[in-house]
Amino acid sequence: MERYSHSILNEDILKLPGFESFCYQNCQRILLQAMGVKYPELYINATLSLNFNTKSGVVGMGSRIRSLLPSVDKYVFRTEYETESAEEIFSENKAFIIKNKIPVIVGADTFYLPYASNYMKNHARHTLLLCGFDESADNVSIVDWYPDWYFKGTVPTKLFLKSRGSDNPYDLFKPTIGGKEIFKRILIKKKKYAMTFRILDLFCGAGGFSYGIHKNPRFSTEVALDFNAYAAGTFKKNMPSTEVIIGDITDDDTKERVIALSRERGVNMIIGGPPCQGFSMKGKKLGLNDPRNFLFREYLNIVTALQPDIFVIENVKS
Repeated sequence: MERYSHSILNEDILKLPGFESFCYQNCQRILLQAMGVKYPELYINATLSLNFNTKSGVVGMGSRIRSLLPSVDKYVFRTEYETESAEEIFSENKAFIIKNKIPVIVGADTFYLPYASNYMKNHARHTLLLCGFDESADNVSIVDWYPDWYFKGTVPTKLFLKSRGSDNPYDLFKPTIGGKEIFKRILIKKKKYAMTFRILDLFCGAGGFSYGIHKNPRFSTEVALDFNAYAAGTFKKNMPSTEVIIGDITDDDTKERVIALSRERGVNMIIGGPPCQGFSMKGKKLGLNDPRNFLFREYLNIVTALQPDIFVIENVKS
């Protein structure tokens, strides 16, 4: 057969903003639709799955994140090919599509796909649905329902095969088994990476908050601010590598210095406990009459200015 086109190419496909950030999950949902499953989005495992390594302290993604529900996923058929030829695999893909009358999920490098926003710019791992082909027109029909492009149409076979067989030495690699290179879904070379947090400690006091966090080597306090010079001196003695600023957080010059230094040191996390005396059950309970009760606003203003990945604000029960 020289030509085949699955009906999914003519069907309406839902756009689900905020739900389509994982290309493989998109492919699974649309494949279920192509197989006649009603409400295929209900079969997607959209829960957050994390693994925590108690020895290294590293948090990683779980094995089933952004896949089908376990009761359905066990029926998914996956194939690894012991060949270097994208052309040979394409022939097998075409045979599968014709025999089973359903699309097939394939891996690709979007560097070679003309509709992709990173076309001929940078290499990237990706998955899409191969839904048909036309040998006379020398093109393939695909559905790639990624939010950046929502593509449904044809791509020249030559470019498609390049995307399937990409071996860019810097971005992509092909795994080996027993010294023999195999072709499987395109994978980006994984780098050993563990996120580190560079902290700004506001209302730092003598440093109890930062000192505790420093028990984990992935955290380091780069900048600290407090109004009390004695407390700040104790902080500096305990954590000498931290740039400790003594000043009033309501003072514009002080805030500008804190923000500038935090940016210079790459701060990506903010911690702090604004004064609690006005809230504390043990104190005078001055409430709105204690100006310190409003200092949390200054904390939030700095969070807004720096846009950290994480911030932690702490106070007592009111």
